[in-house]
Amino acid sequence: MAIAYNTVHPSSRELSVTGPDNKLIYPVGENNFMSDVIRWINKNHDQFIQKMQSTPYAKNSYMLDIARIIVRSGNTGNYEFKLNVFTGIQDDKSNKGVDYFGVNSIEDVISKMLLAHNNMLILPTMADKKTYYTIELVSRRGDNDIQMLLPHDLLI
Repeated sequence: MAIAYNTVHPSSRELSVTGPDNKLIYPVGENNFMSDVIRWINKNHDQFIQKMQSTPYAKNSYMLDIARIIVRSGNTGNYEFKLNVFTGIQDDKSNKGVDYFGVNSIEDVISKMLLAHNNMLILPTMADKKTYYTIELVSRRGDNDIQMLLPHDLLI
């Protein structure tokens, strides 16, 4: 009975993994405003996409354009946006990792270019945070036919 309970209700200790500098991190984050927005976009909750695109701030959003196209084409269940958290970089030579504060500026630029190359949008990095968010468009069928960024969008 205890095994069944722990399978259904895992503790946060069981979900922890070793991160940069051998610190425990939790791959499942708490709900926050950004995760709410991604959920509202994926479900188009209360016509969220149309309401956001009617605002001056978001009317030219690539992400909302893609979401609108997905909703109009009837592929809502096949594609969804996924929120990822960048926590650090692991060095293969020393098998040791560093968190975002330990990453130098060249590693920062290269990692962000690699994430963008892998079809992820990088959200602004807050100065006092050790992590930052990326948003990825994933297909439940395994298709990768929708690109959020075109190669010329990567140019600074």
